Amino acid sequence: MKRSSSIETSSRLVSRRTSRRSSGRDSSCSRGNPPQHVDRRPAPQPPFRRCRRARRRVLFARLYDVRDPDARAVALAKLLGLDDVLDKRLGAFSRGMRQKVAIARALVHDPPVLLLDEPATALDPEMAQTLRAFIVSLRARHRAILLTTHDLDEAQRIADRVVVLFRGRVARIGGTQELRSGGRPSFRVSFAGGADAALAALAPLALGATVLPPENGLSTVRFETDDPANINPRALRALLDANVRVITVAAEERTLEDAYMAILAEARG
Repeated sequence: MKRSSSIETSSRLVSRRTSRRSSGRDSSCSRGNPPQHVDRRPAPQPPFRRCRRARRRVLFARLYDVRDPDARAVALAKLLGLDDVLDKRLGAFSRGMRQKVAIARALVHDPPVLLLDEPATALDPEMAQTLRAFIVSLRARHRAILLTTHDLDEAQRIADRVVVLFRGRVARIGGTQELRSGGRPSFRVSFAGGADAALAALAPLALGATVLPPENGLSTVRFETDDPANINPRALRALLDANVRVITVAAEERTLEDAYMAILAEARG
């Protein structure tokens, strides 16, 4: 991902021909010779907006000798919310709809290797969620998926492994959970009342506790420790002895964005 897990390719993995219409035929939809085992989701290209029917542009099923291409077209159109626009010209499509078309074309022959470049760009939240669920289902069917994205939340939801790039070089490679679990363990204590008493109670433990903005009417302090099994019970006892009305003590879960920022800070030296 360009910010998170970034894998870039300069080659065009699906061959296409684009030309002007001739003899009344829409030759911008003419047959190419794409590889059968891999596909990528490119950005929609303007020449294909001349296609007479979205179905031709959506799936290109016949390029891959897909069995029963019409049925495959309808199935993917329903999945991506395009079933009511199959006979419309692409030139009338919004950017989000053209994005769906590009995704459908990449999926038409069910390739075992799929390269996705910012697949959720211009999609509404509901369709982006549908697409994420579909990508996860492909992963469960043992498809290899390489995803380039700037959306770290999307990467966290989808990726098993992450490649972080910094200035064109690989800064870190690792499992998503592995990267998120790095760093010093931190904890949040939520309680009723002001934060002064809590800070005073925790001061003897030298935890460097800090006050966070209130949440749901409760005060919150945060601290870090390398020995939570020993420190956390002592911290809780100190708070209770100071009559702090503790509601919760919870471990903070580092997001992929937190991990990314830490990796960049380390890469910058």
